Amino acid sequence: MFSTHPLIPLLIIPLLFSLGILIHPLKKESFIKTLLFSSSALTLLYSFSLWNNLNGSIIETYEWLPSLGISFSLKLDSLSLCMIIMTSLVCFLSFLGIKTHQKHNRIFATLFLLLQSALYGTFLAHDLFLFYFFWEMALLPMIFIVGVWGGDDRFKSTLKFFLYTLFGSLSMLMAIIFLVVQHKTQMGTLSSNYLDVQKIILASPYASWFFWGFTLAFLIKIPQFPFHNWQPDLYTQAPPAGAIFLSALMAKMGTYGLLRFSIGLFPEQAKIMAPILIALATFSIIYGAICAWSQTDFRRLIAYSSLSHSGFIVLGLFTLTPLGITGAIYQMFNHALLACAMFILAHALYERVNSYSSDDMRGLASKLPWLALTFFILTLSAISLPGTNNFAGEFVILLSSFSYHPFIAILAGTGVIFSALYSLKFYRKLMLGTYEAKFATTLFDLRPYEIIVMSILTIFIFGIGLFPSFFFAKMQVLP
Repeated sequence: MFSTHPLIPLLIIPLLFSLGILIHPLKKESFIKTLLFSSSALTLLYSFSLWNNLNGSIIETYEWLPSLGISFSLKLDSLSLCMIIMTSLVCFLSFLGIKTHQKHNRIFATLFLLLQSALYGTFLAHDLFLFYFFWEMALLPMIFIVGVWGGDDRFKSTLKFFLYTLFGSLSMLMAIIFLVVQHKTQMGTLSSNYLDVQKIILASPYASWFFWGFTLAFLIKIPQFPFHNWQPDLYTQAPPAGAIFLSALMAKMGTYGLLRFSIGLFPEQAKIMAPILIALATFSIIYGAICAWSQTDFRRLIAYSSLSHSGFIVLGLFTLTPLGITGAIYQMFNHALLACAMFILAHALYERVNSYSSDDMRGLASKLPWLALTFFILTLSAISLPGTNNFAGEFVILLSSFSYHPFIAILAGTGVIFSALYSLKFYRKLMLGTYEAKFATTLFDLRPYEIIVMSILTIFIFGIGLFPSFFFAKMQVLP
C-alpha cells in the first residue's frame, strides 16, 4: 500500500491514531499523550522518507463524485513536500514541547489529529473541490479547540475568527463553482481537477473576479492587512498548542494557496494585481512591526510580529520572480519553525512565572539561564541575523523586491529594523536587569524534553541559515 499509494498514509495515520484515542478503554493521560506523540513521530518519519525518495512529482487519483467532475486527486511535488515536512515537524515539536494538552483530554487530542490530517489534505489536494473540503475540515477542529479550551474571552474571539474565515471560504467556493461551470461551457464536461481548470480561457472581467475569490480567502487566513483583526485576540485566547497550529501551520494554508491557486491558476491576473498585493504586504510588514513594539503580552507580540513576517512572504510571492517565490517558500518554512518555538517558549515562561505580560517579570536570566539562552537564539532568528534561518528567507525576498522596485525594498527593509528593535527590547525587559516575577511560585529551568525541542529548533535555525541549499534543494520551484 505504501509503495503503490505513498500519499494516502499521510491522511490515514493521524485518523487511525485519533480513532484509537477515542475507542480505547484506557483514559489515562499518559496513554493519550503516547498516542499523540507516536502519531506525530510516525508521520514525521514518513514525511522525511518522501523527501528522500521524491523525484519529480507523485499524483494519486481516485473516483469520488464523477457525475460532478470531482475526484479524490492528490499531488506531491516540491512545493507541497515543503509544506508536508513543515507540518510534520511542527506537529512533532508541538506535541513534544507542550507538557499539558489540557491534561491530554481525548477529545482535545482527537481534534488536533483531525486538524493534522486536514492540513496534509490541503497541501496535497489536486482537485479544487477537494482542496475546499480539506480547507473547511481544518477550520472546524480549530473552532472547537479555541471555543471550548481557550481563555476567558474565547467565545468572542472564536466568533470573530469564524465570521472572517466564513466570508473568505464563501468567496473561494463561489469562484470554484464558476470555474467548474466555465470548464463545462468551454470543454463540454464538468471538472474541478487542477490541470483541467488551468486550461480554461477566461475573459478579463471574469478572471479578475475569480482571482479575488481565491485571494481574499487566502489573505484572511494568513492574515494580511486589512483582514488581520481576528488574529491578536485569537492567538491570545487559544490554548498553547492551538496557537502554534494557528500561527505556524494554518496561516501557511493561506500563503500556500496564494502560490498554488491565485498565481498558479491566474498568472495574468496575478501580474495585473501584483502592485495591490505588494502594497498590502509592505504595509503589513511595517504596521505589524510598529504594533509589536507596544505589546506587553508575549502572545500578542508573536501575533503582530507574525503579521509583519508574513508580509515578507506575500511580498516575495507577488514579485512573481523565481528568486522571490523561492524566498517566500523558504520563509513559509522558517516562520513556521519560529512561531512554533516562540509559542512553546511563551508557554514555558507562563508555567514558571504565571503570566504572559512583560510588566510582571524581568531579570529572568539570573534564575533561568538555559531558558534565557534559548530565548536569545530565537530572538536572533526573529531579527534575521545573518547565519540564521530567517535571514536566508528575508534577504532573498528583499533582493527580489529590489529588482521589482528599490523603494519597495527600502520600505520592507525598515520592517527588519523595527523587528530588531521590538525583539531586543522585549528580550531585555524580560531577561536582563534585577530579577522580579510578581506571580512566580517555584522557578525551574528547562526540562529535558524542552531542551530536546529547543535543540532541534536551534539546529534548524543555524542549519538553514548556513546551508539553505541543503535544506531546500528540492523546493526551488514555481507553482
